[in-house]
Amino acid sequence: MEELERKPKGNLLRKLKRRERAGLYNVLRSIYEDSLFVRELREDILPGIPVLANLETPPSRRSSGSRTASQGPSRSGAECLNRAVAIARGEGDDRDWDREVHLPSWIPDSERSALEPLVEGWSQKLAKTQPGLLEELSEILAKPLRPLWVSDDSPMWQHVTREDRDGFSFVPVYLLCCSKLGESPRTSADKFTRHSWRYIRGAADDHEAWAAGLTPQMFWSHHEELLETDPEEVERTVEEIASREGLQYGAGFGGKRLSQKITSCSCGPDGGVVGRREVLGAVVLDCSTSRAVPADVGADVRHVEILPHKFDRLSLQNALGGATTYIAERLGAGCKVIVACDDGQDISPAVVAAHFLVSRTGT
Repeated sequence: MEELERKPKGNLLRKLKRRERAGLYNVLRSIYEDSLFVRELREDILPGIPVLANLETPPSRRSSGSRTASQGPSRSGAECLNRAVAIARGEGDDRDWDREVHLPSWIPDSERSALEPLVEGWSQKLAKTQPGLLEELSEILAKPLRPLWVSDDSPMWQHVTREDRDGFSFVPVYLLCCSKLGESPRTSADKFTRHSWRYIRGAADDHEAWAAGLTPQMFWSHHEELLETDPEEVERTVEEIASREGLQYGAGFGGKRLSQKITSCSCGPDGGVVGRREVLGAVVLDCSTSRAVPADVGADVRHVEILPHKFDRLSLQNALGGATTYIAERLGAGCKVIVACDDGQDISPAVVAAHFLVSRTGT
């Protein structure tokens, strides 16, 4: 009996989630529903506050500016920054500066106990890798940061005024969970009421499994057409939109595709290269999960395995120190550096961007 009551795990759970989200109309309608809360927060409750998307936030929600709490260092980012700023200032523990770990009430004590000992190490690592950035931040911050979690089930935020926020003893970092909570969440009924639908929490997750070529720009440009479409026909409508506008939207961006294929590209005066590998005087930083760059490319190859985020949340973070040091050393020696990964979409651009941020020479 216990075997039957166990919850599915691993691949079986993923299959069940895909089946639950099989109705594309439910997915798109749920994304729109979540965006209403984000818009209300930005325009009415917390107007004028800058909004950033978490790295884990699905692209379909990023255009709405939503932000969610996530695991590990990102969940304790404010605490890490507070301690790193204190380290940069060279201040002792007796200063009135918040170093506590603040977590939402639903986090169990066991997770808190496991997380708290790690924060100091993350802070020390941040202080060593970003001293210039922390020096600037220490001059700007008059109060320590503190995360505040906001969801659709947080009515108290509707009564917090700007004067109340100015009186806080900390700088609030609002972590927004745009998905609705509860067993039967309340949804709006003022628009797109022709068809029945079922709300899906976290509908935009794993967008690569259901988007069928529909980019965030396409969705928001045609959301009224899509949400007025009969649920039985919405997949065909998505296919038509993606086919018609796919040439205008490249990899999810607003610019048009180039008419010619780029064989190589040198990034700025530093000489970082994306694209063609057979470049005279170049070295290759291969960040693929296997040694994807052949040995006969005519360049020195350094392999640093970086797993995709879904398989290892910390793989990229742990590899960045060595990767950026290698890039800086080879560029300093007058070489061009080619950064390659399995698909060229996430990891290699992130490594190049990290180099520019750390060196502070990128434009």
